[in-house]
Amino acid sequence: QTRCAESVAARNCLHRARVEPAASAAGAAAGASGAEPGPGPILHIEFEQYMTKWIREAITNNARYTIPLFVACMLGTTYFIWDPLRNLSVQLRLAFLLAHMTANPDATS
Repeated sequence: QTRCAESVAARNCLHRARVEPAASAAGAAAGASGAEPGPGPILHIEFEQYMTKWIREAITNNARYTIPLFVACMLGTTYFIWDPLRNLSVQLRLAFLLAHMTANPDATS
């Protein structure tokens, strides 16, 4: 088996396993407080996704990816802000010209 398969098997065996305190530590704790120790902590083992980690590190630590991505985001933002304004400006200009031409049919400009 590969190391990945072995680590997955170990994770499946230990996930949500209860960790019991050692006998000597439990006896000392019980004697000091006068009560029995409660149940031990439960393990929650999770792995960070490899591809997510790789992509995040590649983008943030490599200028070959970071700079073009930043420029593309800036250009995209500029396009999405200014293109609707340009369309609105053209529509208003055409509406003004059509209204002006219908109000004054003799005036040709």
